[in-house]
Amino acid sequence: MVHKGPYDASDAIALDIDSLKVGQEAHKVHDLDEICDKPDCPCGGSDPDAWLQFSDSESSGEWPAYNTRKKAPPPPVKPSTPNATTGTGRKRRNRPKPETRRLKAAEIAEKLDKLAHDNAKRNNRLLKEVFIHPLRFEDISLKTLVEQKKAGRSRTWPKNSAPAVYWGANSTHMAVDKDDLPLALHFPGYLGKTGNMFKYRLLCNFAKAVGVSVGKGADANKHDSIEGYPYLDKQSYISGVIQLVASWTAIGHSNDEPTPSRDVLKSAHAFKLSMECLRELAFTSRAIDDMLSKIDPAAYTTLHEARKRLQKANPAYAALTSLDPTYLHGRSIILNRATRGHLDIRDPAEILTPILVVGKFVKGGELRVEKLGLTMSYLPGTLIFIRGSVLPHEVAVFSGGKRISIAHFVHKALLVQVGISDIPMSPYTKSPQYVTPPAVN
Repeated sequence: MVHKGPYDASDAIALDIDSLKVGQEAHKVHDLDEICDKPDCPCGGSDPDAWLQFSDSESSGEWPAYNTRKKAPPPPVKPSTPNATTGTGRKRRNRPKPETRRLKAAEIAEKLDKLAHDNAKRNNRLLKEVFIHPLRFEDISLKTLVEQKKAGRSRTWPKNSAPAVYWGANSTHMAVDKDDLPLALHFPGYLGKTGNMFKYRLLCNFAKAVGVSVGKGADANKHDSIEGYPYLDKQSYISGVIQLVASWTAIGHSNDEPTPSRDVLKSAHAFKLSMECLRELAFTSRAIDDMLSKIDPAAYTTLHEARKRLQKANPAYAALTSLDPTYLHGRSIILNRATRGHLDIRDPAEILTPILVVGKFVKGGELRVEKLGLTMSYLPGTLIFIRGSVLPHEVAVFSGGKRISIAHFVHKALLVQVGISDIPMSPYTKSPQYVTPPAVN
């Protein structure tokens, strides 16, 4: 029903309009009872999907990423006598007292600690579930595959192809070798809807602000081939890779001094945004770090020892990882790519690589491990651990929306530089979350 006559304050409140002026301006455009799909409308836009569309294709990259609505201009500053201390006419803002700020910071820290504790409890529950009925490959030995990889020999696989297995999005899954060493773990919906959308919008705006590249670098003709981007010609899709890396060496230059990635250091603005993005991702990274500590305790201990040595040997790594207290060396943020079959050649052969996907796509994008006959659902919010250095894997084409994956990694060249060449591996039965099944009479 079209509103009759001028708006008053009660109308503005009833319609959830921020101010009477905005309501009056909006009345010139459309009936306020309607759902508006125009984010630049004076009413502010009432269709949530329209806002997500706006944040994907029209946002200016303003930080933080989740702040996509246009802010009202600040009120004009009234002229006043210049402040004798600061030399400016702007009045000092009402800043809380130091004691108030300390109490507020302590309150926030307490909430974050509680959230971290809740995440750890959830990880425990998920691992207890996934350990109950693992998919066992009796004819595969992970230790043998690792030895062959390190010796530069081709891996030997069972002569008979593995039967096809599909892991859906309704439960957790795990595959192990004949020695109970995990080969892959699958946690659908790990982030939840809210976490998925927050990370998605965060990374979309980060990518727009710092820029992305396609088919550049030493691996341009491999898994970052231009053929892997099905929506490269679509203007609203950002395609490419951002390397958010605290320290690494160039491919083929493993003895060089490790440095942060070029994407992080290409400008002062890019460095600032990279650090803000790293800080926003750190909480999820801690949850992944906690997960590995319970899946593979032996590898976790060794990787954190490597972290301490790297921090001592490399001041740049120590500075950048102050925002990210995990064993990880970096992240590849991959936008709208369907990656063809590949190995993670720079990762140590022994470790489990965590990969996380966010986005709005609704179909496709499965992760395939052909040697195991495995196809895993890989919808937004899914977390997967995989021995990516010895198990060839690929990501299928997706549709119905945009997709961003975060591939976390550790580089073996950095470990070798601090004297670590071998990483122990733990069977899942050594995990503190493993519960021995009751004996069958």
